[in-house]
Amino acid sequence: MTRFLTEARTRAFLLTSAVAFTAVAVAVLLGLRFCLTPSIPLGVYQTVQGEAPAPGLVVMVCLTEPAASLAARRGYIGDGRPVRDGCADGLEPLGKRVLATGGDTVAVADRGLAVNGRPVPRTARLPRDSYGRPLPLYPAGVYVVHAGDLWVVATDSRRSFDSRYFGPLPQRNVLAVLRPILTWEQGAVLPAFRPEWAPLQPEFGR
Repeated sequence: MTRFLTEARTRAFLLTSAVAFTAVAVAVLLGLRFCLTPSIPLGVYQTVQGEAPAPGLVVMVCLTEPAASLAARRGYIGDGRPVRDGCADGLEPLGKRVLATGGDTVAVADRGLAVNGRPVPRTARLPRDSYGRPLPLYPAGVYVVHAGDLWVVATDSRRSFDSRYFGPLPQRNVLAVLRPILTWEQGAVLPAFRPEWAPLQPEFGR
């Protein structure tokens, strides 16, 4: 009896592993990404190559130095991911919403950000991270976004590491736009299915 139960558990484990592996393989082939971080709504996204980043859209974007090294050292992002899924330096990309692109004006202050004169909710800056380590605040001021640059932010997470702390990123660092397919919005109990291409609750932009 014990041998039978052991063999049954082994078969169940192998079957479950095979199903999980197959599901992940199919998801990768379809360009799907599963978001389990609080920076953007939890859910399933599809990568869209060649789509121009625009305010309100979600992107996979790579950090530049020195923000990349700081984020990796502190565990804000991981490393060792395959190159096809990660950045050229071996670090994983961030999933963030685009806050502003070329020609927009971004006002930076500790109380929060504003784009083209419109305050962006939930963007107050924190002086320290959750472990009490000082954060590298981007200098306060008013900035015109250069062509080819973008600012990213995550209003869904108070402790997001984003452009509030490292400023603009080159648009060429964007690996893909993430199209939301099935997401749980902040405070929602049931997920929202999104069959059409659209930004996630745009609260800022032009």
